[in-house]
Amino acid sequence: MEIPNSSCFLRVEVDEVNNCIFYYSLDGTDYHEIGEDFKAKKGRWIGAKVGLFSINPNIKGSDGYADFEWFRVQ
Repeated sequence: MEIPNSSCFLRVEVDEVNNCIFYYSLDGTDYHEIGEDFKAKKGRWIGAKVGLFSINPNIKGSDGYADFEWFRVQ
């Protein structure tokens, strides 16, 4: 997914039964759900981790990349 803005905001919300729901926003106000929910549970969840990466399902001849200038965790 190409981001048309110079910034993209990411958010994860964890509900009372440990479901993690992921969101993105291009303006920091209007968030859209992205990806699949994740159930945090013993043996699978060992704490909060932050990471940014790029994947390309077409590995052969891939021109995919991710260019991150900075990110902040709040």
